[in-house]
Formats: sequence, structure tokens, C-alpha cells
Amino acid sequence: MDEPRFPEIAGEELVQSAAAGYAGQDPGVVGTELQRQARRLADLAEESGPGSWSRGITVGDTRSDVRRLLEHALHDSYHHLVDVENGLAILRAGPR
Repeated sequence: MDEPRFPEIAGEELVQSAAAGYAGQDPGVVGTELQRQARRLADLAEESGPGSWSRGITVGDTRSDVRRLLEHALHDSYHHLVDVENGLAILRAGPR
């Protein structure tokens, strides 16, 4: 579908739902899965090519094009990885 439409996503519910399972996850498994999914996203973006990045998706009343979604994924992923690295550094340092 060239321009899919989806209903509005309840942001707070989504965040709470996602966060509920994080505490019980093995960090090594999470890191491996994040790396696998990042590679998959990069491969899909490369395979589709820049010519398709202007195609859009609408969620609720908001339309975003593929390029914007890719930029957001890269930006957010970078910040989350920095947060994880900082958290792991604190854990590795041990009690103070």
C-alpha cells in the first residue's frame, strides 16, 4: 500500500506497555535484538532506495514520509543507545 492509514496511537499506553517488559529482559539479548532490528531497518531502507522515501504513512491525523520516519528512528536510536551505555557504565562501576 502506497499511503497506509492507521488510527491514532495512545502514546502513554504504548510507553507503559513497552516499559512493563523491559525490567525482566536480559540486556545482552536486548542489545543483540536491537542490533538485528537496526540492521534490518537499514537493509530495508537501502533496498527501497531514496526514490521511495517520499511515500507516506498517516497515523491519526498526522502524515509522515518514509524519510522522516528513518531520520526519527536513527535519531531516537542514537539517544537510546547513549542512555543504555551510560546506565551500563554506572552498573559496571558498582556501589559507591
